[in-house]
Amino acid sequence: MNQYISEFLIGFGVSYLFSLPPGMISLNVLQTTIQKGLLSAFWLALAAVIIESVQAFVGVKFSEWINQHENLKLGLEVFVIPVFLALGIGNVVIGIKTIKNKDKASLQPKKTIGSFCKGLIVSALNPVAIPFWVVWASGISEKNLLVMKTSHILVFVFGTTLGTLGCLMTYAVLSAVIAKRIHAVKVWMNIIIGILFIGLAIAQTVSVLIKH
Repeated sequence: MNQYISEFLIGFGVSYLFSLPPGMISLNVLQTTIQKGLLSAFWLALAAVIIESVQAFVGVKFSEWINQHENLKLGLEVFVIPVFLALGIGNVVIGIKTIKNKDKASLQPKKTIGSFCKGLIVSALNPVAIPFWVVWASGISEKNLLVMKTSHILVFVFGTTLGTLGCLMTYAVLSAVIAKRIHAVKVWMNIIIGILFIGLAIAQTVSVLIKH
């Protein structure tokens, strides 16, 4: 198989499969789909993968240098904990207020920020992305599955971008189907998302403690 095709497929596969577990971006896509619709979720996902493609390129291109700076990696891993926790608590508080009000108007999201801008911000605040690609780049380059030259890295990153976008839109379509069938999901969505984010904060804390 052509080296470029192989690198594209590896990038796509890794990105799609490892985007499946609930994360900061996928949970926001799910929430946006249920509250605003599929088109808004697409714009959020598109913005997110634009940022993530840059993060993937940096992670792969500078994987050797970043691996030599353990303090930088640890700082990124620790930073994500309060971010997840704040998002979790914030969503739970909003969810409780929504349920107490029981007003249809309260179910409509406040238009304080567009979906595309939200996608940019959420993705930029995801410090897990760069360490993730640092680890994967080191592994697959050692097995000669990725040539560490700019042209090859760009093809690999293009694969990761499409893989992540595909996974996020899978989330969006499935959550749209669920929302149509179960109207109550809209009411409890913020609390569900909040609990998941708090769970991610706990999991990240445990991961940092075990590794360091």
